[in-house]
Amino acid sequence: MAKKIFALALGLILSAGVCAGVARAAGDAVSTMVAIKGKTIIERNRAEHLAKVKDDVLLIDTVATRESAKAKMLFIDDSVLTLGEKTKVVVKEYVYSKEHGGKSIFNLLDGKMKAVVGKAKFEVHTPTAVAAARGTVILIETGIRNGVPFTDVFSIEGEVVVTQKVLPGGKGGGPGAGGSGTSDGASADGASEVVLTSGNFVTVFPGEPLPLPAETPSSVLGGFLDATESASFEMPVPSVADLPAPPAVDGGRTSSSGGSASPASGASSDGSFPEAAGSMDSGPGGPPPIPQQPINATSTRVRVNVTFP
Repeated sequence: MAKKIFALALGLILSAGVCAGVARAAGDAVSTMVAIKGKTIIERNRAEHLAKVKDDVLLIDTVATRESAKAKMLFIDDSVLTLGEKTKVVVKEYVYSKEHGGKSIFNLLDGKMKAVVGKAKFEVHTPTAVAAARGTVILIETGIRNGVPFTDVFSIEGEVVVTQKVLPGGKGGGPGAGGSGTSDGASADGASEVVLTSGNFVTVFPGEPLPLPAETPSSVLGGFLDATESASFEMPVPSVADLPAPPAVDGGRTSSSGGSASPASGASSDGSFPEAAGSMDSGPGGPPPIPQQPINATSTRVRVNVTFP
């Protein structure tokens, strides 16, 4: 009887865990690097390695971009984080299941980040604020401004709840004058919060009254979007050495494994075309002639010169 009760209790616990979402443990992959420009570092177990496209990002990893660098991460709940230069973010917590959603928490330690929030509840913690959202697009920047820590939060789509952190020995401020929007007043822990709607932003300083949301200036928004624009990313391009070698041709027929093939007409013994090795505009008479290849119903050999900038 005791064994049956224990098995039933264990089943209920496991079922509750599935319903609540699957918590990722430290070392579990939660994201993939999908685009990188410049030097980006993944810090893991006190070691650093250079990030590459398709690298996994694990729970508790820190991703840091260097000067003039950008990075883009795709998470398993379809959230996308795009980091601007000199940005550092930590994946602090990740709970997610396809059926029941979940929650993700990130620590943005410094820099600029654009977040396209997916299906899970989403929080970004900075030194001065917490931004919470779901199914929205938000921009967040944190750092030092005029010698004082700050956090800027911009809502591009949907609603974002911004809570001011109460620092040790300090107080959370109430909604101040200026700007337009609504405020939800003080939260249970004494820190005030405001709700951003599309096109609004708020700046949070420690120990100062939390202002009401204001309309985002177009110049500020444009600069932030440029800093986290993924269209300018450098995508990986295979080198010539990584490309597969073309099959040898004998009279228009590809050679079989059972014998060697003679080079095609106009080609050297190694299968290359010396007269086509230069640039397309080289030579006094314009571009070099393209060697004519025998036409075959099954295969035609073509050589294309590609110049990489």
